[in-house]
Amino acid sequence: NRFDSYAPIRMNVAAQWLVDGRDYFWNMSRAILMAKESIYLHDWWLSPELLMRRPGKEHYRLDKLLERKAHEGVKIYIILYLEVSNRTTPTDSNYAKQRLSSLHPNVMVQRAPSHFQTGTFYWAHHEKLCVIDQTIAFMGGLDACFGRWDTPQHALTDDT
Repeated sequence: NRFDSYAPIRMNVAAQWLVDGRDYFWNMSRAILMAKESIYLHDWWLSPELLMRRPGKEHYRLDKLLERKAHEGVKIYIILYLEVSNRTTPTDSNYAKQRLSSLHPNVMVQRAPSHFQTGTFYWAHHEKLCVIDQTIAFMGGLDACFGRWDTPQHALTDDT
């Protein structure tokens, strides 16, 4: 191909732009519910209690969706950014790891990088990735965490 890529050009690939959290998380929740074999999540910040659909119902929380799929036999692999300090980066990946790891043995969570073993303190991965059954992918843009849900109207207050 013209960019000298290692991967060939793929034709007839379905892709969709998901700009705001409402559409992104709704579609991600649909894909999670369809998972049969595996779910891979890689986030800089992940909030287990994130409501994936709003108005929210408890069973559409991210942790509840993952727990349901784990009980169905789906393997779930999660990599979270290991912050240097909660004072500088308040993502609390340890809480997310403990909460998600306790859901079911099919949920495997690790945090990376190991800052102290590598002496690396000045960078952070910013991957935002969700892959379902190695077929459906959500990539780039939104961490599955509080503060990312939005609509195209970008309302600053909830006057309902």
